[in-house]
Amino acid sequence: MIFSKKLKTPSDNPPSRIPLPVELLRKIVGHAIRLEGHESVELEDPFSPHGVGEELPEIDPGMFHDRRVLGQVNSTLRAIVAEISSEYLVIRCPKELKHLIQLFKRSQLYGSGKRLGERTRRIDLKIIGQYSAKRVAALLQLTPNLLIFVHQSNRHHKDLGRVNKELIRGLMLFGRNIRRLDFDSIGEAPALYDLIDVSRFLPKLETLRILCVHSYPTDPAAVRRLHIAHFHHLKTLSLGPIPAPQSQEIPRHYIGVWDPLLHYLGLNTNQLPVLERFETGIVPVHDTTFFETHGYKIRMLRVTTVRAGTQLPVALNHCTNLESLVFAHSIAGADAFCIPTGHHTLKRICVTPSIERVTEVPAKVFMFAVLKPLEELIERVEGMDLPAVEEIRVRDYGAYSRLVEHVNFLNMWWRRFALRGIRFVDQEGKPYDNIVDRDEAILDKIRA
Repeated sequence: MIFSKKLKTPSDNPPSRIPLPVELLRKIVGHAIRLEGHESVELEDPFSPHGVGEELPEIDPGMFHDRRVLGQVNSTLRAIVAEISSEYLVIRCPKELKHLIQLFKRSQLYGSGKRLGERTRRIDLKIIGQYSAKRVAALLQLTPNLLIFVHQSNRHHKDLGRVNKELIRGLMLFGRNIRRLDFDSIGEAPALYDLIDVSRFLPKLETLRILCVHSYPTDPAAVRRLHIAHFHHLKTLSLGPIPAPQSQEIPRHYIGVWDPLLHYLGLNTNQLPVLERFETGIVPVHDTTFFETHGYKIRMLRVTTVRAGTQLPVALNHCTNLESLVFAHSIAGADAFCIPTGHHTLKRICVTPSIERVTEVPAKVFMFAVLKPLEELIERVEGMDLPAVEEIRVRDYGAYSRLVEHVNFLNMWWRRFALRGIRFVDQEGKPYDNIVDRDEAILDKIRA
């Protein structure tokens, strides 16, 4: 007998589709398309393992492709993608800025009971060229739960410029929940007056990072009338290397050291009552008022060795409760600064490369330009009187990524510090006594 139809077996029946709960689906999709760092109010901890940092890598363009594809599957995934994408905004052109404003204005309440703009926790503004600062203010009005605002627009322009007053006004009006603020552009740098306004209208600010200050008042009468800034909740103050304008003469109001700002912030101890972490690309040259006023509060201090100068020992003397000291070290840094003879409360020292991108150079150049200055710094640290130090960490990434090739060098220093009861470790916190090339270790696991 010939059957006109094929008999069905149990395996031929398509499995019934069991929908995933929306919250589980949101977690799965989030792992695929969420940008890291959307709630990174604190700066990266140099004593934690170095991952893919939020500051260094460009965003993988494949992530935006994944977002588009997932958003086309069905309405549920489209809503989830929209919610997650709204958490962290990276704006690179005026067109994107305009689109986001329109999108947030017409967005409806989503499953979480929030409009898209209410989900935004971080905005990185990276526009090159002209744009409307009023539109930035409009976006700030639509993102009332914003925690982090990173301003890097026109960062690569080498001419000095002041941040637009409309943008500062937007922060003053709509940024009351902001807890981290970065001014990271010489092309749009804040003036001292702008920082004073920030202190008055951003009451929850915990982290403030400034590349440079556009200008300070020079008129004596104006200086006397200055409002005293109080950053009531600021825990971290990070000051950059103050780049010099390259295609113009340096204006008289642009000062290439941090002494004026730090003197102003050191007028009284109530200006920074909860300060814990201080980073500076340039140690104050002539004025130690800041350390005299706030030094006892600082638990972590980071300095760039090439601009640490002769005042670092004086500054450290005022940091009577310091626990962590970080040296951002460069090729020319070994002999360019004075190192203190010791410190009685210091528990950890970290040496991190000032060049954080991997740099490929010939072996002889690495020995001369990287390893020799590093060894000179470690020798000077070894000579310090450090009764409380428990760990010395050398972060083997960026310019130091080839350190693992110099096993004898690392093992020698591990033994010398071990005799003093001090751990000598890499960026992951692993001792340098048994060196394993991380790339080779990964390959070994694959081969196994």
